[in-house]
Amino acid sequence: MWNIIKKWLNKRSLKAAFTLIEMVIVLFIISVLLLLFVPNLIEKGNVAQKRSNYSVVEVVKQEIQVYKAEHGQEPSEDTLKGIVGKRRYDIYVAHKNDPDPDESSPSG
Repeated sequence: MWNIIKKWLNKRSLKAAFTLIEMVIVLFIISVLLLLFVPNLIEKGNVAQKRSNYSVVEVVKQEIQVYKAEHGQEPSEDTLKGIVGKRRYDIYVAHKNDPDPDESSPSG
């Protein structure tokens, strides 16, 4: 019986396969890498969204200036919504007082 077990173990050791410890180590390394990179990617996404919002605010401000030049007065809320669209108008209202993200971002 013992010889059968030895033969089975010898055959088993000849097969190329990962051990449980090796798999745990690989999963640990992948987890550490994810912990390092995911927060950075999320922050980059937030910065990109802030820049996008800032750009929309600047475009709407330019549209207001064009309207003033053409009509001699600022557009009403409804007129501005019609000019720039509801989505851009909503972004403008929500973020018109936000600072420039490129000036406030330390990493740039």
